Amino acid sequence: GTHKHHHKHHQMFFSVSHHLLSTTTDSFSFRPSKPRVRFDGRLHAAAARDKKTVTPLRYGFPGENQHHQQRRKERTTARAAGGGSAQTKKEKKDPARALRTLLNGPAIVQAPCAHDALSARLIERAGFSAAFMSGFCVSASHLALPDVGLISYAEMQDVGGRICDAVSPNFPIIGDADDGYGNAMSAKRTVEGYIKAGFAGILIEDQMAPKRCGHTGPRPVCDRETSVARVRAACDARDESLEDIVVFARSDARSSMGLDEALERVKAYVDAGADAVFIDALQSKEEMQRFCDACPDTPKMANMLEGGGMTPICQPRELHAMGFKIVAYPLSMLAVSVKAMETALQGIMFEGYPDEELLPTFEELKDAVGMNEYLEESRRYKLGSSSRTPA
Repeated sequence: GTHKHHHKHHQMFFSVSHHLLSTTTDSFSFRPSKPRVRFDGRLHAAAARDKKTVTPLRYGFPGENQHHQQRRKERTTARAAGGGSAQTKKEKKDPARALRTLLNGPAIVQAPCAHDALSARLIERAGFSAAFMSGFCVSASHLALPDVGLISYAEMQDVGGRICDAVSPNFPIIGDADDGYGNAMSAKRTVEGYIKAGFAGILIEDQMAPKRCGHTGPRPVCDRETSVARVRAACDARDESLEDIVVFARSDARSSMGLDEALERVKAYVDAGADAVFIDALQSKEEMQRFCDACPDTPKMANMLEGGGMTPICQPRELHAMGFKIVAYPLSMLAVSVKAMETALQGIMFEGYPDEELLPTFEELKDAVGMNEYLEESRRYKLGSSSRTPA
């Protein structure tokens, strides 16, 4: 019964459709629409090889005003000439190249560590030429947890993307990638993800999981073969990509296996393709000099852990004289933030209001987050002058 019912309705539908079509053909002329022409690069390339004339494609829509037509013509002319005005020419995004230029330059690179978009923006505003993203600080600021392998690759990549978006296109950020979040294949995927996030460099270490923050006593490391394979995989990911991300290879072997093993490892990492090397928690200036002497032709990183680490605190000029090319300041931004927040909270609790000498003015705060810049740019579009209330 159900089948017959549906069959009856199908017959009625086709009958009505046929009737409507037959009664409207006298009033309307049905013409087949012209086929939409799609751009086929292969056909255009073949035509070019045959020296045939190809009609250039035009983009736009009928009735487009002369202003936009003129702007498009100006942009096309500027691109052809390799120039253009400040408004029409965008800066090409290539932070890895900018970082390599710094590492090949005559001066040592000072790179404070960021933990979020705002801290990265402040580092650039202060006049530094590069920055790190610290795993310790990201874990602390985003999870309120210690740097003991609890934060994941996805969380670090997500924060890293926002950090890279907060700075200028070619301001280089070096991302802490812990142990690559797994084996060699995991490290390869991590490099690919960090490239997508916008990092100029990536720092991968040889600790065993679960990894732990440096300067916290002996830390077990993977065997040398596994560690070299991890670095080689990271370098393969770099070479297979369209971006020349800078691979920093870090060894934590000093804390558990001694300086000699750490030195042999960083030399092996250089042979595997690492662009720069770092030994964590060196315990004297003599050890720091031995590290620099072991890899004379490779950029080396120093880490000035603030507040009581194992590595001697040195001025940039002294580090440069030893042979270091880049120096990180891992905790400064987070540490001063924690101290300032605690001080402000104590002022609110016991005085009813924080000490304003410790606070920026509201105008200064707006400037720090880009509010004044936004308002200035918005005047170009007269935002709010023609707003409408939906019916």
